[in-house]
Amino acid sequence: MKKVFLLLPILLTSCATLFSGTSKIVNVIPSDSSVDKVNIEIRNGELVQNTAIPSITTLKTKNQPVIITVKDKCYRQTTTISNARINPIFLGNIITGGVIGTTTDAVSGALWTYDDTIVVPVNSNGTCK
Repeated sequence: MKKVFLLLPILLTSCATLFSGTSKIVNVIPSDSSVDKVNIEIRNGELVQNTAIPSITTLKTKNQPVIITVKDKCYRQTTTISNARINPIFLGNIITGGVIGTTTDAVSGALWTYDDTIVVPVNSNGTCK
C-alpha cells in the first residue's frame, strides 16, 4: 500500500493531458432549434473549419477563443466567441504538487477547455424560404 501511495503523485502528473487530452468534442447548435444546415466557419487559432450546424466538432484546446461565424446566404452573418477556460482536471497537478505536470498541461494545451455546447445565433435575412 505504501508503494501505491508513493507512486500516486507521479501517476497524477500532467492530469489534464492524461485524462482530458489536448482536444475537446463540442456540440455546435443554432439558437433556433427548427433551423437545419446553416453554413458556418469555425476558427480555432490558425485552424479553420467550414461546416454546417447543428454539428459535433473536435477542437484543439489552447488559450485562444473559438470564433464561429455564420456564413450562409440565407442568414445574417453573426459571430459567436467561446472563450477558453481552465480545465478543472488541471487542478490535480496543484493538489499533487506536479510542477512537471503543470508545465506539460500548459505546453500541450490540455490546461484549457471549452464549453460542451456552443449556441450560435441564427437570423434569417429573408432572402430564402
